Amino acid sequence: MLVGGVLVGQDLISAAAIRSQISQIEKYQTAVLTFKSKYGYLPGDMPDPQASQFGFIARAHGGVGLGSGDGNGYIDGVCFNTWNGTQNDNCSIAGEQAALWNDLSTAKLIDGIL
Repeated sequence: MLVGGVLVGQDLISAAAIRSQISQIEKYQTAVLTFKSKYGYLPGDMPDPQASQFGFIARAHGGVGLGSGDGNGYIDGVCFNTWNGTQNDNCSIAGEQAALWNDLSTAKLIDGIL
């Protein structure tokens, strides 16, 4: 019975972790949809001058900088691979993917300061 109790306990812990992850995903989904409803663009995808007018980071027109936003309805990402001496697998996120988190934080839709 002791072994059975331990196994059931492990299943409960695993189920709680999965529920927590699902809850976090739903929280971010709600934040993105709220942002789009309020500002008319997906976070990170808002072009300038709208982004600057709302107090978000300025967008780099045609660039790949942190605030690049083209308003096309997609969160376009930029991945800069870096060579670490043995393999090329490190990726730094920039562009609209990075601006997404900054915009959600600035709009106070998620916790944290970027």
